[in-house]
Amino acid sequence: MKRIVTKKIVTVAAGLALCAALVAAPALVQGATKAPAKAPVKVASKGASKMENGNEVLARVNGEAITEQQVLMVMNRSFPVGQPPEELMRRILDNLVEQAVLAQQARKEGLTKDPEVQAQVRTAANAVLARAYLQREAASIAVSGETSRKEYDAHPEKYVQPAQVRLSHILVADQAKAEAAAARLKGGEKFEDVARQVSQDKGSGEKGGDLGWWKVGSINPELEKAAAALKEGEVSAAVKTNFGYHILKLTGRKEQRKPPFEEVEERIASLLGQQEVERLRQELVKKAKVKILLPGPEAAPAKAAPQPGAPASK
Repeated sequence: MKRIVTKKIVTVAAGLALCAALVAAPALVQGATKAPAKAPVKVASKGASKMENGNEVLARVNGEAITEQQVLMVMNRSFPVGQPPEELMRRILDNLVEQAVLAQQARKEGLTKDPEVQAQVRTAANAVLARAYLQREAASIAVSGETSRKEYDAHPEKYVQPAQVRLSHILVADQAKAEAAAARLKGGEKFEDVARQVSQDKGSGEKGGDLGWWKVGSINPELEKAAAALKEGEVSAAVKTNFGYHILKLTGRKEQRKPPFEEVEERIASLLGQQEVERLRQELVKKAKVKILLPGPEAAPAKAAPQPGAPASK
């Protein structure tokens, strides 16, 4: 019995994955082998093409309409950087046409009666409706300035921004390489140039060694100690850690501060809105008549809603 259940789960999972891949095909088309160039889709002016349910029809597949709304919906979900919108629209439209052809053939062959296909369709439909419902509710929530102000005044500790430092580093494998890099800096070469050329941390090296802003107390203790001794613009001696030898440069420092209400009002309102949506979600689930028939451990407790003012940690 266990083998049969396991096999069934794997089959359904594979089907869902295939379904997701087909649905996401327009978003993935950027990474596929390029098809021969086609003329970009040009959205016709008003009245130049037929409308269906208030949406402009961009293509018909055996009579089935594919509308501008469908194309734009996929574009908004995933917009590859650097690709002209006209080309992207055409690629998405081509994929939607292909999906429609395949779906029509599936219907002809009776796949809509297949229990596993029906389960996949129900799952996909539930996901779309659940997301649309929560988005609509989130858009309808209006958090007043007074409510946000009460939250700000009631929990001042949440809005204290911790002290931060902005660091750049050059990371090398051994002390000899660290000394060579330090000698180049003393000789007048720019820190950013040396970092790009010799740092083993390629991610930061490409940015001239920049590591961005870090909360004081959140980084490696050896680096923390070295950074604390630096003034803005100063460069440290080589610091050894488990990653190798670092030469640090302090490029910025921010002292701990509590921002004024006006500076965080919008963020507080957004987070309070998220909490309200989460409260609604949990309330609906709690009210529903749910009977779990799958044997096994109890469900894990729901995650707590995000708290306003919680700083993003690195």
